[in-house]
Amino acid sequence: MIEPCCYKGVGVSDTISRAERRETDVIGRHERRGLLRWYLYALKRYDVFSGRARRKEYWSFALVNCLIAFALAMATRIAPSFGVAYILYGLVMIIPSLAVSIRRLHDTNRSGWWLLLAFVPLIGSLILLVVFVQRGNHGQNRYGADPIQEPQRTSPGT
Repeated sequence: MIEPCCYKGVGVSDTISRAERRETDVIGRHERRGLLRWYLYALKRYDVFSGRARRKEYWSFALVNCLIAFALAMATRIAPSFGVAYILYGLVMIIPSLAVSIRRLHDTNRSGWWLLLAFVPLIGSLILLVVFVQRGNHGQNRYGADPIQEPQRTSPGT
């Protein structure tokens, strides 16, 4: 069903579908997400290697991932039986880490193959760090729409 909407840049007479509005509402909620919620959002998209990931999504995922790995490593020092959990967590997180990293590279208009730079000692990791910190391309690029430039809600009648 098509209903009138109240989004910035869209007049009262303009319409969008309910599905498009629901997707916009979900994206709007991501703006208010905390660190753990961004981590879970990236984790739920573990099999999505296309599209783009904004800096907030990538760095929240990386930070929480490191904190969990650090906590498991410390627990392993206290009780060696946690070593199994530490190894399993590391193995399970390979695919989601690759997916969010590739989407982050896509946001800077680079191919996912750039991730192979991680195998170049020191220099490759520094280059990737600089790329991951950079702001993504404005607007659409060859990997999809800008994840930051989504329609924003405004009050009705504006």
